[in-house]
Amino acid sequence: MTGRRQATLVDAIVETVREPMLVLNRELRVVAASRSFCQTFTVNPRDTRGKLLYDIGGGDWDIPELRLLIGKILPERGAVENCEVEHNFRAIGLRTMRLNARHLVYARGARTNILLGIEDLTRERIRQRTQDEMLQEKDVLLGEIQHRIGNSLQIIANIMLVKALSVTSDETRRALTDAHDRVISIAAVQHCLHAAAPGGQIELIRYLNELCEAMSQSVISNRQAIAIEVVGSRARVSCTTAESLGLIVAELVINAVKYAFTKGNMHGRIRVCYTAHADDWCLVVADNGVGQPESDAPTTAGLGTGIIRALAERLGAQVKTVRNEHGTTIAITHAAAGSDDAARMQPAAPRRTGRAAARIEG
Repeated sequence: MTGRRQATLVDAIVETVREPMLVLNRELRVVAASRSFCQTFTVNPRDTRGKLLYDIGGGDWDIPELRLLIGKILPERGAVENCEVEHNFRAIGLRTMRLNARHLVYARGARTNILLGIEDLTRERIRQRTQDEMLQEKDVLLGEIQHRIGNSLQIIANIMLVKALSVTSDETRRALTDAHDRVISIAAVQHCLHAAAPGGQIELIRYLNELCEAMSQSVISNRQAIAIEVVGSRARVSCTTAESLGLIVAELVINAVKYAFTKGNMHGRIRVCYTAHADDWCLVVADNGVGQPESDAPTTAGLGTGIIRALAERLGAQVKTVRNEHGTTIAITHAAAGSDDAARMQPAAPRRTGRAAARIEG
């Protein structure tokens, strides 16, 4: 193929390309430039042909990274792919480009040219930066909203407590106290979940441990010697699952503190245990209190029981309860179809000195 026919062929090919593209000879002089290249980088087509690559645009293309790619990496590797370069052009400002280069061989023994493709990523990178900034602003705003929600819940809880202390009706006082405890538990769940969840999933045991520490400071009085222990698998769960499990634990801890240690047990212990294997998991909250008789327990239609069962149902789990003289054990189990691993994962209740531990029964 003659040099003129070769140049005509190159021009015809380049004219069909929509992306910025240059064809260079071995001396790195421009053989052809696509229309998109000239439009994108505001270059006159007449000022490109035959010009040294690094002299285009009055020296705008004398880019150190480009010299390295064309002068060293391309001869060594035969091709340059997806190399991102950022450069400030005098006429159009800062641009982010993805460069691809390779040798263009027309026929065996013929002289080779270099095909240089340039993809302008500037708008895409601006969109990405804008999106990242918006996400950061959203996180800041969400954190501020959660902080204000937490403060509002604390104020509401304090108002309920003051009202509970001032009313004369025992029934009203109990209702306000129960409402106060639940507001406190929701505030604790919200605070701990926000603190422990920078991403889509969190380590559940760490979250439950922080939650129980917050609960122990808010619902256990100085007159009660009650310890809360959190143990189990270091599994990660979604924030939605953690929120539901946290609300269950908060409700059960409140019930244990209020009802399990009413007969002078000075060394109360509440044990929260979460174990998981594959898709099966088991959450157990057990106490070594007096073992509340059914006649004194909240009725099965009570608000607390309804909350626990509704949350368990949302998780696709079942609730099992054992109450006796050794304490109360409540297990929430989730078993995948055809699996009985969750039943085997249920642990024993905490022991009192010299007394047998209550266990979960079917």
